Amino acid sequence: YRFLNMRKRDSALSGPGPVVHVLRMDGMDADRVREFSSLLDAEERTRRARLRRETDRVLFSVAHGFLRTCLSRAAQEAGGTVHPGAWRFATREGGKPEVRPPGIDFFPVFSLSHARGVAAVAIAAEGMIGVDAEGCKAERGELRDMARISLAEEERADLLARRHGDGAAAWRRFFRYWTLKEAYVKALGVGLSKPLDSFAFRLCPAPELVRDADRDTDGWFFASRRVGSFRLALAYKGNA
Repeated sequence: YRFLNMRKRDSALSGPGPVVHVLRMDGMDADRVREFSSLLDAEERTRRARLRRETDRVLFSVAHGFLRTCLSRAAQEAGGTVHPGAWRFATREGGKPEVRPPGIDFFPVFSLSHARGVAAVAIAAEGMIGVDAEGCKAERGELRDMARISLAEEERADLLARRHGDGAAAWRRFFRYWTLKEAYVKALGVGLSKPLDSFAFRLCPAPELVRDADRDTDGWFFASRRVGSFRLALAYKGNA
């Protein structure tokens, strides 16, 4: 487990901002898995039981138990005490989950992402927040086809202009775009209803949302980090 500082010193983000926690699951022993599993509520256990593969059930248990642990730590830092197993959740329109804290006046916003071998939790006191974690190995299939499905026109042009060089580098750049787009959509809480070509990012010198056909792009903070073989992205916008 580690805390990941996603902010740079020259970032325009002010105030406490978001906190990102990352858990690497490689080599996790059975006792730790059972500890996280014991924190789940009945609804989470039902969702876990629907998963067909044991590896997916373990990933679900650890990721959601880790989320609960991170929320309890955030509550403690805010002056409250909540056992990780006591948190309750609701789902807003669009499918974005929100927290129902038991017995304290603490309503953080959060986002959870997990991939095979890693879980990431982003938490903030208010605003909109999304995090995405993906393994950044080259996928089967043609990069051009993946870009056509997943990226906006200007993102595709940037990516495909580089694809004749290092193929692995092109795939890494694709995952930078992909995780940023996933994190942004999760922060908005709109799920798959938002077309991925309706908004676009620029990666350098820092991730920036340069176009969104549906809303203003001002006030957003984005970050992208490599953690081992994984790519993490954060999207956050405060209420101010």
